[in-house]
Amino acid sequence: MAILVKLIPLIGLSASFTASEIGFFAVQKQLESEERTGWLASENRAMLLTFGLFALFTVSFFGTFMAAMSLPFSPMTDVAIGLAAVTAATLAAYGIFGFATKRTSAKAVRAIAGK
Repeated sequence: MAILVKLIPLIGLSASFTASEIGFFAVQKQLESEERTGWLASENRAMLLTFGLFALFTVSFFGTFMAAMSLPFSPMTDVAIGLAAVTAATLAAYGIFGFATKRTSAKAVRAIAGK
């Protein structure tokens, strides 16, 4: 039970790490777009958002390792758990963003084909 309580911060920080990466992917896609629309059309807003995402990324990355180091295992095992958590978060971010992008692209194609 004590290990489960110590895993809660690790899971939360890994989730925030995933969210920061998804945010980076979304801002990057918006900035590469030829037709920028919405409130991110301004580069100033996008850069401010990127700085905020970088801060979240940094805090959650180091926090994930700090949470992993608080687990009651040997230091090498704790580092391996931290690496596994960061790797899993990165793969989840790629998967979620890829799924969301394909879904949005499919809707756009259907809308164009329906005209």
